[in-house]
Amino acid sequence: MRTAAVLLVASASALARPTYTYLGPPVTILDPIAPSPCSGPFVAEIIVPDAFVVARATAAIHLAHSWQGDVRVRLVHAPTGTTVTLIDRPGVPQTSLGFSADDFGFSAAMPMVLTDAAASVYDDPPVPAPGIARVAGSWRPESPLAAFAGVPASGAWRLLIEDCSPGDTGQLLAFTLTLEPPAACYPNCDASTVAPILNVADFICFQNAFAAGSTQANCDASTVAPILNVADFICFQTAFAAGCSAP
Repeated sequence: MRTAAVLLVASASALARPTYTYLGPPVTILDPIAPSPCSGPFVAEIIVPDAFVVARATAAIHLAHSWQGDVRVRLVHAPTGTTVTLIDRPGVPQTSLGFSADDFGFSAAMPMVLTDAAASVYDDPPVPAPGIARVAGSWRPESPLAAFAGVPASGAWRLLIEDCSPGDTGQLLAFTLTLEPPAACYPNCDASTVAPILNVADFICFQNAFAAGSTQANCDASTVAPILNVADFICFQTAFAAGCSAP
């Protein structure tokens, strides 16, 4: 395995969906050498310092390569070995060499985004040969990123790139990883972590937030004045009664 860089990125735990950016040098993608069918893998590694359980993951790449059909890309969570194939030689086996279009992503600012929320996989079908040059926007990965649900965010995340046909080479120019933690448990108003998670202190917390006019007390997300009203107390009681699966 050829590792381009090990990169510790700044914590982003204050954000709802922390994004971690690879800041290392471009990763050169070379042709395979016979008898190996593929070269590499060539690796860009991000070390995530934040500790939380992953609910959803999204990857974005800008990968310059003069023949898309050569390229296979996987994302690996190193501590658990969980692996997801993001791109797998688009256009193969429908054609022997796959898509001849150039590049994945237009730039770092306009990357190819791999997300389970996208409508289609970048492959044939639904995309006809020769593919889309500098393909950007949101695409579903070859295998679901949902495989990462439940893994710990912290540790090494590796983007593994292979070139599986001679004649064209490339470089990984940008890679970002977005990891979304589980939704917060709303009725755990005081964010306690000691059992029982939900208790009378949460009612006191909610009453204090309501009295202070805090948006935290807008349980029903109403937008009509008065924003805070008795419906929020009913909403909070209902949420409290339903309980939480996580703090």
